[in-house]
Amino acid sequence: MSDVSALENLLSSLVAGEGFKLDNRSIESNLAFVEQYARLIPYEDPAGRRDQECTWADILFMGGNTPQKLAAMYQDRSLAAGTLWPQQALLLAVLQMLETPRALLNYFPYAHRQLYYRQLLGLSERAAEPARVALAFQLAATTAELLIPADTPFSAGQDRQGVPVQYALDRSLLANHGEWSDLYWRRGGTDALYIAYDREQGVLWPEQGRRLFGALPEQQCRLGTGETFDEPRANEKDLLYLGFAGLRPGQTLSLFWQLQGAKALNMTWQYADAQGHWAPLDATVIDETAGLFRSGCWSAILPKDIGGDDAGALAPPDGLPPGRCWLRALIDNAAAPAVGASDYPVVFGLLTNGMTATMQNPAALDPSSLSQPLPANSMAQPVSAIAGLSKTLQPWPSWGGRPAEVQEAFFERVARRLEHRNRALTWQDMVSILKARYSAVFEVATPSSIKQTTMPAAREQRLIVIPLNTEKDNDDPVRPLLNQAKLQDMQNTLQRLASPWQNIVLENPAYRDVSIDYSLTFQPGVNPDYGLRQVRQALEQHYMPWIEDRPGGVKLGGKLDYYDVVAQIQRQPLVDRVNRLELNGKKASVEGEDHEALVLVWPVEALAHQAIQERP
Repeated sequence: MSDVSALENLLSSLVAGEGFKLDNRSIESNLAFVEQYARLIPYEDPAGRRDQECTWADILFMGGNTPQKLAAMYQDRSLAAGTLWPQQALLLAVLQMLETPRALLNYFPYAHRQLYYRQLLGLSERAAEPARVALAFQLAATTAELLIPADTPFSAGQDRQGVPVQYALDRSLLANHGEWSDLYWRRGGTDALYIAYDREQGVLWPEQGRRLFGALPEQQCRLGTGETFDEPRANEKDLLYLGFAGLRPGQTLSLFWQLQGAKALNMTWQYADAQGHWAPLDATVIDETAGLFRSGCWSAILPKDIGGDDAGALAPPDGLPPGRCWLRALIDNAAAPAVGASDYPVVFGLLTNGMTATMQNPAALDPSSLSQPLPANSMAQPVSAIAGLSKTLQPWPSWGGRPAEVQEAFFERVARRLEHRNRALTWQDMVSILKARYSAVFEVATPSSIKQTTMPAAREQRLIVIPLNTEKDNDDPVRPLLNQAKLQDMQNTLQRLASPWQNIVLENPAYRDVSIDYSLTFQPGVNPDYGLRQVRQALEQHYMPWIEDRPGGVKLGGKLDYYDVVAQIQRQPLVDRVNRLELNGKKASVEGEDHEALVLVWPVEALAHQAIQERP
């Protein structure tokens, strides 16, 4: 093909991105190689005389035409101005002739993958996946109930191309005037009733969410109420209470839970009847959260004898305030100890009259509409007005959307899959599978090469799973952990894909506290308390960056170099001089094991953490 640029343009249109090139050398680098090689060959004139100081490089690149200048002339012929030496013109012509086989050679990896991935394995790019949102609905005061049919479209604006973005309701919803008003809990075997949310008392639900059965201020706890209980208090089930206002017997309660789950809880649902007793509710419960394991819808039809704000209803059981419809969940799963990871979810919010909606026709939309979540409060009304519907709420961004897979990402994904072929036989196989399947995994640490080759070989393959700090199952930002249920699920996944002779064990990182104590002299005019806070913040950011809000994970097997810590403190602009520094009471460095993450603790914090660990 005489027109090389046309061939390159044709092949480039077939290949997505630059990708892998078998020959990625430029014209300039080729000319430089020719010069380097030619300088090793002495030049002989036609009479056979050899000049020891003259080489073929002097002939090919004579006239001051260096490889850089010739490369520029190759790209722009006008620079030669008709003065190019014949041997140089011949050299450039040969290089131009090699452009055709070079372009075909670089096309080969793409052609090979096309043949192998698509025609032999039958794989193809993933189609666009629609995003989903959680919606809640408020009715007009004159409308007692309203049936909103499935597939009702709601407007979410337009994409960059002006195409309307619409979401359709996933299922029909029978809306009413019910409102979430209370959330209490009680630990199994105790009389303490904790108030996590009570709209009437002004105890609000935090925007950042709250972990169920987590620590609460003492003023949000009721003790010694003297009430009687339907069940013996010897049972160890934890109790979760939900209160609702504005509901009537026989209505449908439709909820959407926005949460970050830790494990599937074994829950039994009950309701408080008008006689002040608990009665079973499970017969009408539809739970898509899998026991508060993931965000989703939850619904139930309220029995005719449910208690509420009726004048004839008796006080609800368990010392709960009257005037609400109360539901109770009995949870068999006891949470882990306070120093470990909790089995309970972090709940960010609860919607009444809640339902999910799914994006329509995602393949026709601009990819940016799927790659970025739809911001909260972007949807406020249906496409066509619905009589009796007062307001549509979208309190959280959308989730789950993904644009159609591009060819380059397809090649990369298939290559990773073919690397382990869905088999957990090597250390790298196990790491790749865990990171691909579990969003909570930031990194997976394997034993060092020395330990892997130690004889006799270990009977267990132990891996340390480093959790993503935003997906941790405990409330300690410094020592993120995954609960045992998640680790067991990951372990079971690997074991199914491994050899029967493998015994895979997954563990959390071990955290080793390193007490730090120092005496500093600050610059004149600096408040000492402020200066100490700034120094501590700087040390935390440098040595424990995972405690910040951005996604990340801990570093294992690190070293706290004594003199590096001194230098970090001395670098702070407020510090004039470091008078004294001790790590674990010594003027020496501290080095962690392969499975350990070093955590700096200041004197008061160290005592508090020790007290928590020693708590029975």
